[in-house]
Amino acid sequence: MDIKINNKFVAYRGCIGRREYFLNNIYLAMINTFLTLPLSFWMVTHSQTAIDMFNFPQLIKDAPVFASFFYWFTCLISVCIGFGLVVRRLVDIFGVENSKRIYIFSGIVVLIPYLWLFKTNPLTALLLIINIIFALIILFTPGKITGQLPADEVKRFNWGAFWGTWIWGFFNRVYITLWALPLYFTPAAILASLVCGIKGNEWAYEKSKNKDLEAFHRGQKHQAIGWNIFAGFVIVILPVLLTFLLVGFIVASAIKNPDSLNQFINKTENVIEMIIDEEFEEYKLGVDENRFYIDPQEWVNMSFDERYNLLKGAATFASLKKHQSDDEKYKNYSGSRSTEMSITKIYSSYNGELLGEFSIDASEIKDFKSAIKSMMKSVKFNTTPELPPPLPPQD
Repeated sequence: MDIKINNKFVAYRGCIGRREYFLNNIYLAMINTFLTLPLSFWMVTHSQTAIDMFNFPQLIKDAPVFASFFYWFTCLISVCIGFGLVVRRLVDIFGVENSKRIYIFSGIVVLIPYLWLFKTNPLTALLLIINIIFALIILFTPGKITGQLPADEVKRFNWGAFWGTWIWGFFNRVYITLWALPLYFTPAAILASLVCGIKGNEWAYEKSKNKDLEAFHRGQKHQAIGWNIFAGFVIVILPVLLTFLLVGFIVASAIKNPDSLNQFINKTENVIEMIIDEEFEEYKLGVDENRFYIDPQEWVNMSFDERYNLLKGAATFASLKKHQSDDEKYKNYSGSRSTEMSITKIYSSYNGELLGEFSIDASEIKDFKSAIKSMMKSVKFNTTPELPPPLPPQD
């Protein structure tokens, strides 16, 4: 039976090679990223502990209807499209079409990841790991059908397109890459870069006036070298250079003017105090507990990271104030943010309700696994505090 190559995004007949299979999975991941944004946003704003972010059954159960709808709709799309992709990839690997074994195995591979949505336990985690291994085998195993085709010299990965995306596209007259520009402000940014890297050579060669393949690759190689150097500079060299410059500036200033370091520290402390005064309505520092009061209306609109950073900032502020204090009870104080975290708590300025704290139960730590679990539960946030009643309308 003659098996035809079918690289369409949605299809269940024919076969598909490794490259197109991977590319179509990237497209599917991009769709998933956008459709699950409502649930992702709800998750980061309503998770009470870090471990809650991995408790998918409870998250989906508690999520608003519209967020759950988009998520389940995404799951349905992923299963339907993913099943067709895996079937065609296995047909290519085994060279057999309309095989019940291929259909059954494809269904298992596609459905196993969703077990995590119904039950999170070591068994589902093990099945997920095994499924990932099989998925990688399916991706990298050469096909009996597409593997017999001569290599397409145009379809090489283009590092210039990967790093440069729409800028690279502008200089190569590949204006289709402009769609990647708005995606850089979304979680799908890296996926957009991958698409440009994989498809870049095809797009550029199609627009190229010179159809000499050797000259084309030579030109793209020169561009890729330039973009690799630029990316290495921005990602690695520039941060290190800025860090050395900042440290050098501080050290040089301290040597030239010994009081400048103290001035820098004082300015930093003033900035921290200004942030605390802006975020919190009141605070009370003590030996056993630091109490910070915040408007619950502002609290409910914060993400998990924002709340955690606020808690860390409050602990840092408490440590600084105690070091500066002339109070007799802080005379021998030698604490830091780490020691203050466990006694720093955030309360509602409306009714005194506890909103956030950092607490570790040492009795729960028996081994490495329990220590990690305890750490993930250590930061506790109340995401549904009681809110003050709305103000009556003014006449």
